[in-house]
Amino acid sequence: MPFAPDCVRIEQGVKTGFSGDHLRRSLNNGPQFRLIAAASNRQFRVEGENVVASFVIETKAKVAGWRVVAKVDETFKIPADDPRIHHIRAIFVPKLCRV
Repeated sequence: MPFAPDCVRIEQGVKTGFSGDHLRRSLNNGPQFRLIAAASNRQFRVEGENVVASFVIETKAKVAGWRVVAKVDETFKIPADDPRIHHIRAIFVPKLCRV
């Protein structure tokens, strides 16, 4: 799904994506995405012009038998008259999990 040129991403209330081009570059080359080992428990639903995705992210990093996992909820605004992602809101809850 393409990004609108003025698409922004708000993560935990902080703007982390500043344009469609910035988001595309981050997805392709961002160090934060290289830490992801797996995404599981994926669920999607449509609410009006929003697609809501819920999933669990598992990181590659392990320390003393523990790994960081996060429950993630992302809302993507995709208007019917312009089928590109216009806005992303992400909330996540990290925790340590025994490997």
